[in-house]
Parts: sequence; structure tokens; C-alpha cells
Amino acid sequence: MIPEPLPWAGPMFDADSLCAETDPDVWFPERGGSANPAKAMCRRCENEDACLEWALTNGEEIGVWGGKSAPERRKLLADRQLSKSRKQADINHGTEGGYRAHQRRGEVIADADPCGCRGAYQLAAAQRRERRAA
Repeated sequence: MIPEPLPWAGPMFDADSLCAETDPDVWFPERGGSANPAKAMCRRCENEDACLEWALTNGEEIGVWGGKSAPERRKLLADRQLSKSRKQADINHGTEGGYRAHQRRGEVIADADPCGCRGAYQLAAAQRRERRAA
């Protein structure tokens, strides 16, 4: 007889994690209950970071995952989104400074130069060479 698949399949590392050896109620405290016992166990687990990333990636909305409660994970995701949007917003595209900002970040500008930064850099470099030659 083939066993039926479980309706929920957690992260691939959960079998060798501390949470697999603990009562599931610890990870899902009642409203107003303390998440501290679960968080303390997470701090001792070698899979804490992987568990947190898994929960963030898969949109886990309840319980303690990777040492973070649901509100803490929501804040972490919001902070990441804000950081990502700020990172994109601070480049002045189409300028030599924009090209240098891409370089500092280690970003490679495609040959098509969609933002115009490479072209602006090349133009500014050509102008500098002309001024030196004059």
C-alpha cells in the first residue's frame, strides 16, 4: 500500500532540525502566548538561517520559523523590500555617475545599455581625452 502524500511538506532540512524533535504547539503559540521557548530552541539549531529563508520565501504567515515570529518576519520582508527599492532608486541613470554606481555594486550593464549609463560614461571619457589632447 502506497502512503498518501502529506498535505504540507516543510523544508527539506526539517527532519534533522531541533523542531522535528519538539511538540509542534511550541512553534505555534496561542495568541498572546510566548514565542520565547521556540526562539531559544532555534538559536541552538544549525538550520536556523536556512529555516528563516525558507519561511520568507514560502510566505509562512504563522508560527516561529528560523527564530522569528510572524510579525518579525513581516518586518524583515518589508525592510528587505525598502532596501531593494532604495538601492534601485539612488542611481541617476543615463549619467557617468550612474555608470560608476553600477560598478560599485558589481552590476554588469548589458551591451544594449538599457539605462544609458555606459553611453554617458563613454561620452564623458571621450570628452576628457579630448581636453587632455588639446
